[in-house]
Amino acid sequence: MLQKLGQEPQSSEQLTAGTKADLVSVSRAPKYIAANGIIKEVGRGSYVGTQFLCQPEQVPLDANHSPVQYGLRTDKPFFSILRDNARLGKGFNSFMAGYAKARPQWTEVYPYKERLDEDTDASAPWLVDVGGGLGHELLGLALENVPGRLVLQDLSAVIEEAKSSGNLPKIIEAIPHDFFTPQPAECKGAKTYFMRLILRDWPDAECATILSHLRDAMAKDYSRLLINETILRDVGAPWQLTSLDWTMMGMLVNRERAESQWRQILNDAGLKIIKIYYKGIKRVIEATLA
Repeated sequence: MLQKLGQEPQSSEQLTAGTKADLVSVSRAPKYIAANGIIKEVGRGSYVGTQFLCQPEQVPLDANHSPVQYGLRTDKPFFSILRDNARLGKGFNSFMAGYAKARPQWTEVYPYKERLDEDTDASAPWLVDVGGGLGHELLGLALENVPGRLVLQDLSAVIEEAKSSGNLPKIIEAIPHDFFTPQPAECKGAKTYFMRLILRDWPDAECATILSHLRDAMAKDYSRLLINETILRDVGAPWQLTSLDWTMMGMLVNRERAESQWRQILNDAGLKIIKIYYKGIKRVIEATLA
């Protein structure tokens, strides 16, 4: 029906012409669509198309030309927008912190005491939270008697916000770091590198860069990489996760990955999956050097 709309007004009768649809029922659809700005109502039961209809079937392929850029009238990538706009950046960080509190913690999915407490090297961090935002994933661990240092990493502006919040206990060491660059010397050889909802934001090529820097920092037969991410089933994926997949496509021109895809990008980076831990829709991937 919408494909019939152009610059010339079309009535509900014209839009339903040649179909077996009930006029009364169908006439309700364009009125609702017009109320949302997708088409324009120019008279009683009369409609014209808008620019929104110019690319109705286009799948976003370029992260610099997504619905986010269209809505904000910019050609900047999503995370550059957050970096350059303090209000949006702080709002995003606060949302992610709140989102984390409302969901099961990764420590409820992964038996960290059993898996990570043995053979700890006191000279290196016990856990490095890579791209950890305001430190929400570390706050619970800070209350535990963990056997080593906790390190929070994120971009400088985020780390400054985390420090100024007053919420970080002394046991958490906050270090500015861009995960597209090599790990700083003081964070190499850590027992655990942890990432939550990081790799979903990036295409495979960028993920390869992020993972390669972590691989180079990991100690053989000692370090572990924990990835707290969504994993789609090949068959029968729940609606909550498939809706997230569409959200990722719309916001970042990215996707949620299936288990086979996670195995592929980790394998390509010289890492291997030891086990995937499940609880409800939460997942934690445990990987080591291949």
